[in-house]
Amino acid sequence: MKRNFTLVELLVVTVIIGIIVGAVVPAFTRLMTGNAVSYGLRMTTSQLNMARVEACARRKYVAVVFPDNGFSSTTSNIGYRCAFRSCFVEKNGSNYKFKEWVPGTKWEYLPKGAYFSDLTDTALPLEITDVVDVDGLLADGSHTIRAVIFSDSGRAAEKKTFAVEVREGVVADNATVTRNNNDANKLTAKVNKYTGSVSTE
Repeated sequence: MKRNFTLVELLVVTVIIGIIVGAVVPAFTRLMTGNAVSYGLRMTTSQLNMARVEACARRKYVAVVFPDNGFSSTTSNIGYRCAFRSCFVEKNGSNYKFKEWVPGTKWEYLPKGAYFSDLTDTALPLEITDVVDVDGLLADGSHTIRAVIFSDSGRAAEKKTFAVEVREGVVADNATVTRNNNDANKLTAKVNKYTGSVSTE
C-alpha cells in the first residue's frame, strides 16, 4: 500500500536541507573567491600571449590596456581595475598612440573576487594615448591608459619589464577599497623585457 509523507516529515527534511545548504554555501563562496585569482591570472596571461602572437604575425605594435587611474566610464566604471583588452598602437618617438582594437576582441573582465593591483610606474611604465571605445565601457572622448606593449617583433616595447598582479578582493563603487581582501592571495604575470615571453609567479 502506498504511504504518503506527513507534514512533520516534510518539515524535518526541509530543515535538514536548509542546515546543509547554510553550511556549504559559505565554504563554496570562499573556495570560488580564492580560485578567482588563479583563473584571473590564466585569463591575463592568455591575453598577453595572444597579443604577443598578434604583434609577430601582423608586424605591428600591440598593447593590452588595463583601465586604472583616470579611467571614466558611462557604466559606473564597471571595468575599473578588472577589465582588459588588446589594441594596435602606433609608436611616435617614446609615445604610443591608440590606432584600433584588435579585430575579434572585446573587453574581458576578471572573475568576481579578483582585481588588478595598482598599476604603478614600476609595473606598467608605458601608457597608450587617445584610446577611444565604441562598446560603451569607456566614456566618450579619448583616454590615456596604462598598458603592456609588444613591439612588432613580439618583444617587450622599450625593453621594459611589465608585471601585472592579480589579487583577491572586490573593487566597490569605483574605489580601490576591497572586501574580503586576502593580501597573501596574489599572483603575477611578468613579461620578459628582452624576449617578450610571459611567465607567472
